[in-house]
Amino acid sequence: MSSTNSKLLQLGLEPAGSTEFMPLDDQELQLIESRLEVQLPATFREFLQTFGASGFRGIARITARERLPPSVSETGHVALVGDFYGSVKSGPARSLLHQIDNMRSRMPAALIPIARAGMGDNICIGITDDHVGRIYYWFHEDEPLTPEEYLEDYGVEMPPAEWFRNVTLVADSFDDMVDRTVVTHE
Repeated sequence: MSSTNSKLLQLGLEPAGSTEFMPLDDQELQLIESRLEVQLPATFREFLQTFGASGFRGIARITARERLPPSVSETGHVALVGDFYGSVKSGPARSLLHQIDNMRSRMPAALIPIARAGMGDNICIGITDDHVGRIYYWFHEDEPLTPEEYLEDYGVEMPPAEWFRNVTLVADSFDDMVDRTVVTHE
């Protein structure tokens, strides 16, 4: 087991919605990667193959690398982490594949959701370009317009950077995110 996965267990990671972890099998991972036309970052892929849908006993907080919106964090740098998404066997609400399909039109194509962050927000991982492996906070209350709405309102094509207006860098990698995570039992 990797040191990252060992640290997750030390932080109190446990199955979500089940008494046992339900890792993603090779067929499910291949389906996800085929749909996305990318290979998932290695450490996150290993996490999925080891645990799948899971969460922490207690309140998990990540100290973000960049400043978060004030409505997300009073200090600007602490994000809550809910359950990680996993296998379709975990049900639609916890299925990574379902969440990817559900969020594709709402977030940058370079990102996929990997965990709930509370109040409709998501923790995401980069899957393309300079974003590969990096972890982001996606803030639902400041979603950009759709490309069609943007064109109608501004008369020009939506610039790619507009997709990132509600996205904040949390960590440089999945390992870095785990290192930045603290779980308390309040």
